Amino acid sequence: MIDALALLDTMASQLIAQQNPPTPESIRNAIATLRILPNFSVATDEDAEMLARELEERVGISMGLGAIVEDQDVRPWLNAARAKGLIDPYYWKRYEQLLKTKRLPRDVVIAMDQVTDRVLDRMGNPGEDAAWERKGMVVGHVQSGKTANYTGLICKAADAGYRLIVVIAGIHNNLRNQTQARIDEGFIGRDTGRLEAKKSKSGSRARTIGVGAFDDRKVPVSLTNTIKDFNKATATTNTSQISSYAVPVVLVIKKNSRTLGNLVDWLK
Repeated sequence: MIDALALLDTMASQLIAQQNPPTPESIRNAIATLRILPNFSVATDEDAEMLARELEERVGISMGLGAIVEDQDVRPWLNAARAKGLIDPYYWKRYEQLLKTKRLPRDVVIAMDQVTDRVLDRMGNPGEDAAWERKGMVVGHVQSGKTANYTGLICKAADAGYRLIVVIAGIHNNLRNQTQARIDEGFIGRDTGRLEAKKSKSGSRARTIGVGAFDDRKVPVSLTNTIKDFNKATATTNTSQISSYAVPVVLVIKKNSRTLGNLVDWLK
């Protein structure tokens, strides 16, 4: 029964995604059409109405593109790099597929794609030979999808050629651990905490999660995990230069002077 309702939800969501825009009536019509099929005959009128209301809430979610305040020194580069075939959207496509699997409204996924492009285009081209420096700030409301957005930005930055990505996630362990778990799911594709717990066992392999279920050929290197922050032991163990890694390197750290000091020393 539960599996049938979950499948009904999935198929109804796919039908509604083709409606522009969906209405309460069209949502209920889509569910009613599917309930004619034998697989969904077990769904009661009450089940159908509860699903319709949930879908109404889900498709009612919207996401604006926001406003930009910038200086005149910004040189767009992203579209040109894509036109030359210099960017393989490997990490972004995995993440986009994950968002769709989570049944995020189509308009929200499209808006997130556009917003992250606008931010990345202002960050600077990692393919440039000359030294450059860019600073900026993105602001969002509480519970507005900030983590989902910067996870998408991380994926696109990695696709564009950024080699080292540092996420500073608050001042407490629980928030850092939660953020690491989100990065594990949306960017790394492996459960870093499980890998840490099994490190002493030979041949151990982290459980594939999130985006890793779609494609796990190029798993980013994470120098932190859901159990431990970056520390001197990690820095001592990982002495390779960033350029020696074939995949991007990511760290999720606390806003803590000792942690930041360890990171700076390691980078030097």
